[in-house]
Amino acid sequence: MSANKENNLVQAYIELNKYCQSGDYDRALKATGKVLQIAPNEQKAFHCKIVCLIQLHNFKEALAVLSNPRNAALASELHFEKAYTQYRLNCPKEALQTVDNAPELTPALKELRAQILYRLEQYQDCYNLYRDIVKNTTDDYEDERKTNMSAVVANLAALNPSSDLPQFDENTYELAYNAGSSLAMRGKYTEALQVLKRAEHACSESVIDDGGTEEEAKEEAAIIRVQQAYCLQQMGKEKEAATIYQNVLKDKPSDQALVVIASNNIVVINRYVEQIMLE
Repeated sequence: MSANKENNLVQAYIELNKYCQSGDYDRALKATGKVLQIAPNEQKAFHCKIVCLIQLHNFKEALAVLSNPRNAALASELHFEKAYTQYRLNCPKEALQTVDNAPELTPALKELRAQILYRLEQYQDCYNLYRDIVKNTTDDYEDERKTNMSAVVANLAALNPSSDLPQFDENTYELAYNAGSSLAMRGKYTEALQVLKRAEHACSESVIDDGGTEEEAKEEAAIIRVQQAYCLQQMGKEKEAATIYQNVLKDKPSDQALVVIASNNIVVINRYVEQIMLE
């Protein structure tokens, strides 16, 4: 490489590093292009390009670049990045295959594999993997990991209510919500309702403490309130449940799956009431 070309490459990397440090991924992406134009085989710049695309949520483009045969050598070690883009593009089977084809199951790949298994509803395998991760990992993501694991437990409880599954401390509203959901799936609706009420209160406090508005707090707690309504519905308190469902729908939550659940449950309640009246 000539001295002039090497100097240009150094300057391009300085520019790239500056934008990466500031989190300006649009400009960083352009800077990776400058580096790769000077030196097309620069693996660090190629890796940075993929990271920028992921940070910008351009998952389709990131996957296309990674899958391009011309980039095979540069992309050969980016197993996590490829699997993550496949996961975000809702291709969990392909993502799992990418993870399993990696020569080593790194901690990052192990975490991603657990999320993929959850998406594939392979809850027992997901639970076993999370249990291994929690046992052998100590970092700042411990609470988030326990929250994810408690969500897996709630789904396992739904599949097998009599199974012996662990309980989690309710030190976050997410953990409290998952604990309440797990109790509900086991048919312990009264206990679940108490836990879910604590979860709703903790959720609202958390959002407000973080500078959120009352409306944002209601939006965040909507899923918890729907789960409360489900418990009341199963306890035979249809009127109270219907009121909660209607109030949630009145607030127009952004989660469309939640809207469908609340709407469908109201229909079930109305049919039940009509049947009672006919009798």
